[in-house]
Amino acid sequence: MSTEQTYFRPYAPPANVQAILHRLRRMNMPLRVNRDFLQTTGISESIIPRVTSTLRFLSLTNEFDQPTDTLRNLAKSTDEEYINLLKQAIQKAYAEDFRTIDPGRDTQDKIINAFQRYVPRSQHGRQVTLFLGLCREAGIPTLDLPRRRSMQNNGIPVPRYSSMAPAQSGI
Repeated sequence: MSTEQTYFRPYAPPANVQAILHRLRRMNMPLRVNRDFLQTTGISESIIPRVTSTLRFLSLTNEFDQPTDTLRNLAKSTDEEYINLLKQAIQKAYAEDFRTIDPGRDTQDKIINAFQRYVPRSQHGRQVTLFLGLCREAGIPTLDLPRRRSMQNNGIPVPRYSSMAPAQSGI
């Protein structure tokens, strides 16, 4: 792994990543989770590179956009298995971050500060938004959450956070 890859954190909108994961749980797994597939799921052209890099960062796809065993297992999992498998993938991908921050106790400002070492530097806020959104999707407790947003998919809102995630007070 290159130094740049070590200090990279993805910054896709969590709603887009969740939409892909949820769609893959409802349909047959494609041979590739590539640009063509992402476009057919309603991901806008400008977001596709961010979603692709997020899927790779989480080891859900490989460098050829092929689904990994982890993604295949997520796609065929029960709701409970999904939460656990996604949690494992997030904890593995963000292992270095979980050693220094606890999203269940640390404020968003503290997490943004911890992400200062990562590139691209102009995207720290979005990196943290994705991190916290993924944590919530996987049932990992979070103190601060980004605003809930939805992805517009042909005029149909797609929820940003799964209903499977535990409810947070004050949201």
